[in-house]
Amino acid sequence: MKRLIVIMCFGLYFSNVYAQTNTASPEQLPAKIVHNNDDDSPTATVFTYSRTPLQDAIRQINDEYGWAINSEDAPTVNALEMVDDNADFRRSHPGLWEGYSPNGHPFHSTFKESRTHHAEVVTVIEQLLQDYNASTNPGRYSLERTAQNGYVIIGTKYKSESGAELAFTPPLSCPITLTISTMSLHDAFQLIAKQVNETCKTNLNADTATALLGQIENSIVSGTYNREPARDVIEELLLQQRLLLYYSVDYVPGLNVYYLATWIVRETITGADGNQVRRPVINKKFVDTVEHPF
Repeated sequence: MKRLIVIMCFGLYFSNVYAQTNTASPEQLPAKIVHNNDDDSPTATVFTYSRTPLQDAIRQINDEYGWAINSEDAPTVNALEMVDDNADFRRSHPGLWEGYSPNGHPFHSTFKESRTHHAEVVTVIEQLLQDYNASTNPGRYSLERTAQNGYVIIGTKYKSESGAELAFTPPLSCPITLTISTMSLHDAFQLIAKQVNETCKTNLNADTATALLGQIENSIVSGTYNREPARDVIEELLLQQRLLLYYSVDYVPGLNVYYLATWIVRETITGADGNQVRRPVINKKFVDTVEHPF
């Protein structure tokens, strides 16, 4: 029951983050990518329309190019960077919903790509972060490599309640020591969150971490880790899955909670009937060993 309530509240948070925008997109989507087919200098532009522009840009880019870029929010604690999009719901459901939305604004970034709509990870993400960090949206971010040779966008600075810019160390930088002995992915993330909170005195919540994965949340994982950053542990567990996955850490203002979430990377293909369809991307480790399940 507790997990169901958390899922409902987290879903409400994201639905409001997507719906409450200053400028709605024609498709009412949180983000989209437009390809600018210039023969001499082809580019693409990602447009976002939600309260969480950087996070939605990352998800859109991941799906567009089949990448698994992870992300970790900086906190939003300054009153000018928060907005109450749930005032009516809060009044009609006292005690059920707490927290606010970050006061993000529509945002776009243009980056180079090839004529065949392929792009290079570092080029795209560095341009995205340069544009975002120059905007008035909350938080400042940087790109880092992971121990598994992947990529993660990490919040590095935020505005305090007084407006001063402060350096930030994300919860998943916390070094943890634990043994994950043949348990489900869902239970493993719960154990990681417990270890992070006990070791580094933060508030990481993994109750809904696998809610979007379907049966994958019950897949068995294992591993032994000795003072490794929690992000490296999480990514290593995701790499044990046959579908390509990535994680995000989403901060909810007012609650001071960091919610861990995991996502399936999807690609667009042309089906036998000529229509475009979306399907999950297979983890490269398993490409030669399994048939595509979809």
